[in-house]
Amino acid sequence: MEYVPKQISNGEKRGASKEEEEEEAERKAKWFQEDQVVLSVLQNSLDTPILEAYSYCETARELWETLKNVYGNISNLTRVFEFKKAINNLTQEDLEVTKHLGKYRALWSKLGALRPSSSDPVVLNERKEQDKVFGLLLTLNPAFRDLLKHILRADKLPNFDEICSQIQKEQGSLDLFRGKGELVTANKGYINKKTGGCGCAITARRRVR
Repeated sequence: MEYVPKQISNGEKRGASKEEEEEEAERKAKWFQEDQVVLSVLQNSLDTPILEAYSYCETARELWETLKNVYGNISNLTRVFEFKKAINNLTQEDLEVTKHLGKYRALWSKLGALRPSSSDPVVLNERKEQDKVFGLLLTLNPAFRDLLKHILRADKLPNFDEICSQIQKEQGSLDLFRGKGELVTANKGYINKKTGGCGCAITARRRVR
């Protein structure tokens, strides 16, 4: 919240007294102190690259509004999918067990922040359907990348049957374009073979001459 100076009543036309000026200065100082606390909390919640990019923001509201404008178009679906993908791809490799567990817990903690615990049956069923869809999307090959982006940009995730239908349609389009490519390649090979034979004959005739 931005600082709002104390309002002067309509009937008060005289200049502010010394006491009023001091009171206003105290109010502003208190507001600034509280705002810096909130600003510090927001900054501490950011990853270092993001924090460095927006370190110029001087008030909590300025930072909040800036982040909202930049990242507000990214739906929760995209974030949830990214964390689920990260959890699915996480491997220990040569990492120490304690550090590996720390990474695993951190990912689940961030996922939990996006999907707070709920006992509402409607919410639970919706998440169950989402998890089923996310599980399928994680198995798709990179050829479906554009479809994946389109699905995750939506405000609401389609149900499993609708996702299957979209994937099948996309597969049809991919097969169509792939078929055209193979047809063109085959035609080029056939033409090159014919022209190559003609070219050799022409060269041979030229040599005879």
